[in-house]
Amino acid sequence: MQPRLFKEDGNADDFKKYLPVNVNTSFRTLAPYLGLAELNYINPLLGDELFDELATFYETNTAKDIVKYSQLLTYVKYSEIHLSYFLGWAVLSTAISDGGASTKADGDKRLYRYQEVAILESFKNNGFNILDTVLNYLHEHIDVFEAFKKSNFYSDAKKTLIPTTAMFNSIYNINNSRLVFLKMKQYIKLVEDIELVHHLGSEFVAELLNADLQEDKYNEFIEKIRNYIVYLSVTKGIGELKKLPTEKGLIFESSSDYSRDGYMQNPVEYKEIEVTLTFCKETAEAYLSSAKHYLNQHADDFPAFIEWAGKSSPETTKISRNNTGKKTVFI
Repeated sequence: MQPRLFKEDGNADDFKKYLPVNVNTSFRTLAPYLGLAELNYINPLLGDELFDELATFYETNTAKDIVKYSQLLTYVKYSEIHLSYFLGWAVLSTAISDGGASTKADGDKRLYRYQEVAILESFKNNGFNILDTVLNYLHEHIDVFEAFKKSNFYSDAKKTLIPTTAMFNSIYNINNSRLVFLKMKQYIKLVEDIELVHHLGSEFVAELLNADLQEDKYNEFIEKIRNYIVYLSVTKGIGELKKLPTEKGLIFESSSDYSRDGYMQNPVEYKEIEVTLTFCKETAEAYLSSAKHYLNQHADDFPAFIEWAGKSSPETTKISRNNTGKKTVFI
């Protein structure tokens, strides 16, 4: 599988632009993993048309805006080289022959397990996180990269009120991790498709997705809605965040400060999960109540919501019973 954004000529210098270490891996050795990174991550993110445009620019150095295409190419290649080392690390660090497999490093030069894990985490996190920079850059210069509008990522961003890692992280800290955000997207969709529609109505949710949310009437409450979505998605997904599927079922992974030899896989205390779950659920409900209060107070501006919820829609999801003046029977 040959990559399109790296070539064999002058590959050592090209590699070092994006991975500033002593890179001795040859192009032919790394090429399958560069191609795999393009196939699995770069192409799906850019879309077929923009990926072809970028590959053509790399080959010909001609484009309608050379400066912006050059910057995009820099971001993309930085991600690709890191992802390729992450994808190929197990094989690249191993010598394989007819006699079997062995490590390439002498015994006294081999990395400790914690060092190897740290390097792999660095490749993975740097590779994925820079993709958010790519997406932000494309959205900022969409007039130049019009082909991006045909990608699934662009169309998907129009279907949610939490389109980016940065927006999610501004509400709930995930260390700006794109990997965590990608895992949370299914829960964001769940909240928006079911919970949000239940409380606000499908027509009003559609109005929000298509509106200019910088307008004053939306800007006054949209952050409350976004906070509701994020905190409730964490509530729904928190039990899954550290679960890893294996052939033996689900395991929990946590890093260990006591062992320098790597990661320990231990169950996470349920009490810790329960405390966070309760906090996030109560916080989500508080934001939703605040948003609905604003909508009720400005009913004339939001007819789609009022038609769904009614003019006196409850502003809290909690049920409160009032038994004042009523008889109580003990059995």
